[in-house]
Amino acid sequence: MKIVKLATLIFAIAYLSIGCSDHQKVLTPEMERDAKAAVVKYLKNNNLPVENIVAVESMAQTKPDFGYLYTGGGRCIEFIVTCYGHDCTELQKYPYDEHGDECP
Repeated sequence: MKIVKLATLIFAIAYLSIGCSDHQKVLTPEMERDAKAAVVKYLKNNNLPVENIVAVESMAQTKPDFGYLYTGGGRCIEFIVTCYGHDCTELQKYPYDEHGDECP
């Protein structure tokens, strides 16, 4: 009897944890605005012209919350912005031009 209860409890916990892991993140227009602002801040801090920033579907293995392709100032950089809660300021970049890759 105790084994059945324990097995049922383990099954219930496993079922709930799997169900919770599929939780979709809701991205708002405000979050998108903050993500683009993080890219603009990077460009300004690195003396790059704030031009030719296009939202793109990133080719990164792990799909980011927001992706942008920058082709201004003779550069080609993909920016990946990850959001934590409503904070969308974590920025990663892949400079295609510095790696000798063709700009997508």
